[in-house]
Amino acid sequence: MPSPGRRPDSVLVVGAGLAGTYAVAGLRRRGFDGHLVMVGAEPHRPYDRPPLSKAVLTGGSTTRLEDDLGEDLDVLCDELLLDHRVTGLDVDASGVVVRGEGWDEPADAVLVTTGARPVVPAGWDGVLVLRTLDDAARLRAALVPGARLVVAGAGWIGAEVASSAAAVGCQVTVVEALPTPLGREIGTVGDLTRPWYAAAGVQLLTGRRVVSATGERVVLDDGEELVADAVVAALGVLPDAGWLGSGAHGVEVGANLRAVGPLAPHVLAAGDCAVRWSPRYDRWVAGGHWEEAMLAGDAAAATLAGEDVVHDPVPYVFSTQFGREVALAGRPHAGARVLVRGEPAAGEGFAAAWVLADTAGQDRLVALLTVDRPRDVAQARRALGGADGTGVPVGTAALGDPDVPVRAALRG
Repeated sequence: MPSPGRRPDSVLVVGAGLAGTYAVAGLRRRGFDGHLVMVGAEPHRPYDRPPLSKAVLTGGSTTRLEDDLGEDLDVLCDELLLDHRVTGLDVDASGVVVRGEGWDEPADAVLVTTGARPVVPAGWDGVLVLRTLDDAARLRAALVPGARLVVAGAGWIGAEVASSAAAVGCQVTVVEALPTPLGREIGTVGDLTRPWYAAAGVQLLTGRRVVSATGERVVLDDGEELVADAVVAALGVLPDAGWLGSGAHGVEVGANLRAVGPLAPHVLAAGDCAVRWSPRYDRWVAGGHWEEAMLAGDAAAATLAGEDVVHDPVPYVFSTQFGREVALAGRPHAGARVLVRGEPAAGEGFAAAWVLADTAGQDRLVALLTVDRPRDVAQARRALGGADGTGVPVGTAALGDPDVPVRAALRG
C-alpha cells in the first residue's frame, strides 16, 4: 500500500454529496490517473442540498453538482455506484476494503464523505426529516395551503423549513427547547430573529420541549398537545459514520483530512462526517456546513495527490429565512460582548459582532453575524481568515456604527 505523501494507485470515495464530488473533480484536476470509484447511498446523482429547505419546498428544484462544476462523473470516475449502501470498512497492511450489502470494493485509499443523519428521538414514529432529496419530496407533498405543520427545533434547518412552509400557506408552529431561536448556533443573538416568525404568521414556542411526537400529534413538556397534519424533526444532525465504528462522534481527522487513530493513514474524511483538528482554534471542530464540505473535499483531494495540506478555514454559514439573507463568519463565544450594527427593529439589515478582550485589554472580533449586509460579512471573513483563533483587533465604536465599513473598524 502506498505511504502517506505518495499518490495511491486507487481511491474510493464513499459518499456522493458535495465533499465527495469536489474531491473526485479535484483529484482528476490534479492529474490523478489511477482507479477512482465513487459510492453513494442515494439513487440520485449528486445534487446541491441547500435548496432542499428553500426552493424545493416551495415548488422549485435543486441543481446537479455536475452541472455546477461543468463535469461528468461518468467520465471522472471509473465506477459510479449509486444506490449502494456501505456497511463497513476493513484496513490492514495489504489494503483497504469497503463492504456493502452483497458487494465489496478494495482501494489503496478511501475518502469518507457520508455526511450526517438527522436526529430523531426514539419513539417519534411518523415524523418527517429533511436531509435528502427524497426527504424534501415527502415534506413538500405535505405542505399544502392550510396544512398544520409542527417543527421541532428552531436551528438553521427548522427556521428555513418554517419559512418555506409559511410561504406556501401552511399553519406553522415551531417548538424550541432553548429560550431563543438559533440558540445553539448564536446564543441570545437568536432573539433578534424572533419578530420574523410573528411577521410570517408562524407561532414560535421557546423554552418548550417536545417529549413525544408522531406524524399527527406533538406532546410538550407541560402536557400541552399540538395536533398536526405533519411534524418535522429539526433537532440537528449527527455524523453518518456509525458504519465505521465511530458512533455519533464522527471520523477524527487532522488538518490534512487524514484520519487519526486506527484508520490512519489511508482513510480520509471530509464534510459533516468528520471531526477535524483545528490549529487555528486549538480544538476539535465539527465538519461544518456547505462551504466547509466543498473546501474540505478539494483539500482531501490535494492530500491524496501528495500535496502538503493544512485545511483550517474560519467557519462560515449562510441561511435564507423569512425573506432575509443571514450569514455567520467565525465562532461565536459565549463569554463575548455582542455589538449590534444597525437597527434590527427597523426591518433593515443589521449585524451582530462578538468581541472579546485579550490579556492586554485589546478588543478582538471573533465572529460576525449579518442580516442582509453581505459586505460586512465578506470583510469580516477576510480579516478573520488571516488571524488566529483569538480574532482580529477592532475598534468597537467604529464597529458599532453601521455606516462605517467593517474593514475600517479593524486594527489588525
